Amino acid sequence: MIKSSIASPIKNTRENWDVSRGKAINGTIETSLEWASLIVDLSQTALTSRNTGIERVVRCLVSQLPGCIDEGKLVCGLHLNGDFFALDDELQMAMKSLGEFEQKATQSYPVPLRKLLATVTKNRPFHKLQKVLLPAPSHLGIFKLPHSFLVYLAKQSRRRRGGEIVPNEKTILLLPDAYWTKMDVWPTVARYRDNGCFVCTVVYDLIPISHPEFVGERRVEKFRKYIDSVIRNSDLIIAISDTVKQDIAHYVQENYHANEAVCRRISSFQLGADVPAISGFVREKTASLFVDRTGNSPYLVVGSFDPRKNHHHVLDAFERLWASGSNAQLCFAGRVGGLSENLVQRINAHPELGKRFHIFYDMNDAELQHAYKNCSGVILASTVEGFGLPIVESLWHGTKTFVSDIPIHREVGGDNCTFFPLSDPQLLGNAISEWDSIKESAVANTPIQPISWAESARELHSICMKAYRERNS
Repeated sequence: MIKSSIASPIKNTRENWDVSRGKAINGTIETSLEWASLIVDLSQTALTSRNTGIERVVRCLVSQLPGCIDEGKLVCGLHLNGDFFALDDELQMAMKSLGEFEQKATQSYPVPLRKLLATVTKNRPFHKLQKVLLPAPSHLGIFKLPHSFLVYLAKQSRRRRGGEIVPNEKTILLLPDAYWTKMDVWPTVARYRDNGCFVCTVVYDLIPISHPEFVGERRVEKFRKYIDSVIRNSDLIIAISDTVKQDIAHYVQENYHANEAVCRRISSFQLGADVPAISGFVREKTASLFVDRTGNSPYLVVGSFDPRKNHHHVLDAFERLWASGSNAQLCFAGRVGGLSENLVQRINAHPELGKRFHIFYDMNDAELQHAYKNCSGVILASTVEGFGLPIVESLWHGTKTFVSDIPIHREVGGDNCTFFPLSDPQLLGNAISEWDSIKESAVANTPIQPISWAESARELHSICMKAYRERNS
């Protein structure tokens, strides 16, 4: 569960609840605040078990923000039917259970039925039913309806307990989550802002606008509406890199010209990458595959199977290596993305699958850390990124890191990575072959300590507070 030091100006039609003291206060008097309260909305992350991408960033930041609050209070919030509510323990417990169900939904099938469905949907014409009847981990397929109904019941139960957050000029609303699929939050944000609340929104990238071919037409339209809502309803926009900051500033300039009613205050902060020792379960399959980085452990690709991650390019490079007699191994670790059907079909039909080519859809944190530590190298071949967290995590482990030569990777990786152009998969293959020939005798890379999530959270909090004080000065 997400823990924080919580107190807020909350209002309940029956009573006020001072969460910091755990006591009910009779009447409807709002809590008096000497310092600004920081409300962090977790409307998307709190409702899923996913721990990659944006969800991972949000969880890590929220776990560290309490240590940044010297003045004022911190509230973890959830948007429900036109109001923000404090995220209480009862709702968190409900969401944790639903998250566990989301992660392993197909295990609710009896084993014989699961085996039968796997056999039936393996071949045409029924293979397209596989993602519905046997969804990958963190996907719901046929289980989406009952899952959505249970989420609805949990949210309504939270609303009945009362305690909506009342905004005022001493309230900062931080929106770090993914909002392009749930647009109902923006009218509430606008109302909070009208009541004096200072709104700070984190933006991760503009990929659906800059590279629409990777997301599909429907998502492009949704994302444009989302970005427009961000620009019109924020007092501060915070990007996760200087590259994204420049992209946003250019987009605002190009599309809003002299419109004074939009947000032009744009900052950026660095994402953290704590990699603490994790004492979790590592399956035998993972442990036996990733044994020694100087031996023949696989090269590791971490990330969702989305077209922009460019898994096809990596696989093309390794197919050429294998054709030339190389025994280099390759492993993809990530979850299935929305437009990854062609990649998944290619993976499932690949003659090297289970031999020199390996797939993990459900690596836990302990297994991922074991793989980073013992793989031959990490590869990130993205066409476009907002940040590229696997680069930071790989360098932290002192692992050889191969990345595509794009601006954000130069910003994040600096001089510590081997860069390859995306013009020809052979160029990546050549870099892998060269490293394979010397890695056994090569001097181990010195682990590069990134900024921690605590430092990242402090920077984010400092940016918000500075802009808030400037507004009020």
